[in-house]
This record gives sequence, C-alpha cells and structure tokens, in this order.
Amino acid sequence: MLRNLLKFEKISENSIVSINKILDEKKAEEVHKNRHILCSIIKTVIFCGKQGIALRGNSDYGSLNLNEETNKNEGNFRALVKFRVEAGDDVLEKHFKDSGRNTYISWRTQNEIISSTNEIILKDIVNRVNKNEYFSIIADETTDIAGIQQLSLAVRFINANSIHEKFLHLLQ
Repeated sequence: MLRNLLKFEKISENSIVSINKILDEKKAEEVHKNRHILCSIIKTVIFCGKQGIALRGNSDYGSLNLNEETNKNEGNFRALVKFRVEAGDDVLEKHFKDSGRNTYISWRTQNEIISSTNEIILKDIVNRVNKNEYFSIIADETTDIAGIQQLSLAVRFINANSIHEKFLHLLQ
C-alpha cells in the first residue's frame, strides 16, 4: 500500500510521466502525421481541379506501387501522388509503404475531397456576393446530343468596380 502511495506521489509531482500523458503525446503525433498526409492528397486533388485535369485513368484502383513503372493508365491523380513521393515527400512515401489498404487515394476519397472543396468554394462565393449590393443569377439550359437536359447556374456580381462571374452548379 505504501509503495503505491509513493508511486502516486511521484506521478503527481511529474517526476514520473504518466501513461495518459505518453498516450496523449503519441496521439497528437499521429494526428499531425495524418494531417500532413491528407494535406498532400487534398492539395493534389485541388491542383487537378484548378488545372482542369481529369483525376482518374483506366485502372485507377488497388494499391499504389511506388517501385515499378506500369504501362496501365492509373490516372493523373495517382501519377501526381507518385511524383510527390519521388520529389521528396518522405511522410507520404512512408504512408504508402506502411498503410496497407488505408491509403486515402480511392475514388471514394477523391469524391469526398471534391465534395468538401466544392462546399468551401460555394460558401466563399456566397460570402463575396452577399458583401455586394448588386448581383444576378445566370441560368443557361441546353440539351446535349444524348437528349439529356443540362442547366448551368452562375452568379454575376460587381466588386470594387469590376464584374465577376462565378460558376455555381450544373444540374441534369
């Protein structure tokens, strides 16, 4: 009983690091590493979007093999992720070597990133429009060659004596 009391006193005085503190530090370290990994992947998706580059290829599935060249078209996203690793992103390289199946590069993850980015961009556009006195909604409908009707929505507003036009959504 006395021995346990002495251990408790040492922990209370911070002379012995508690297990909770060690676990918290490890958890914080893991969160920091995962954020770095996700930031690299998200930046790659955003880069493709800004440049108007398609993400996927004919065989955009399975694990990402960093060591061998493939003749299959894995898509621009996977090629850019490989390029980031080749350019020296050591955290991303370690992630792909150690992660097994949880690489965060699947088409589902790509779609989630695109959807989240879309929400952020739309909120930014709405905030910019709301700060201005005048704006208009532009709707343009057309039927494509397959007979499917498509409606594009955009907003036009004046900001600092210049006219801005931002695409909002495409409805089918």
